[in-house]
Amino acid sequence: KSGGMKGLWYKQTRIIGDSEDSPRKVKGLVHNFWRAHTDNDNGGSDTLRRFGATEQKYTQACGFKQDTPRIRGAVSFALWWFNLWGDTSYGSMWEAAGLPELKPEDVRVDFKEGREEEPEVVVEVKYVMSARGGRTKMPCHSTFRVYPTGDILMEHSNDVSPFLPPLARIGTEFSIGGEFNLLEFYGRGPHETYTDRCSGAKIARHCMSVADTYVPYILPCENGNHCDVR
Repeated sequence: KSGGMKGLWYKQTRIIGDSEDSPRKVKGLVHNFWRAHTDNDNGGSDTLRRFGATEQKYTQACGFKQDTPRIRGAVSFALWWFNLWGDTSYGSMWEAAGLPELKPEDVRVDFKEGREEEPEVVVEVKYVMSARGGRTKMPCHSTFRVYPTGDILMEHSNDVSPFLPPLARIGTEFSIGGEFNLLEFYGRGPHETYTDRCSGAKIARHCMSVADTYVPYILPCENGNHCDVR
């Protein structure tokens, strides 16, 4: 549509793409820098470290332990306190930067037909992920190489401002139809695994429903990850 890549079909079935005539709209591939807060995200950040809170030590004569946080001067303390009214958690900084509301703007699409010596079709997409009021702008570039075999090679790059806090996530986001409700992978499982919690998981081919990958923790935290997937 309008020269852009709107979707991907396999055997006349839509896999991913934008469907305006569907009661449940499907979203195509787009860069993603956001995820919901976890419990740890709302607990603190490295903001104090920026003002030297962890770089200075109390002397024994002060009566404080040497690992007690210390802020360098009244000016630094004021800057820390008035930054987000004293709330310096990662979650609050992400909200202030507008990460939850980033949307693609100034979208440009280039399409190159395949040739006999290079049969793949190449689609290049350039746009800017922007928050309301221009608080945050991140140029993004995606290249899709579609081969006659049905393979698709995707390359993504982005330019993140050094003034932003550590980002919640860097990746791509898309949705598929609800009929795709099974997950099969080769790696550590079947339960969730992380780099510090994976030695007890078996490396094998695992199959489960998508719903079974969710872990209903009492406090919100990352869940459903699998290590050594290949």
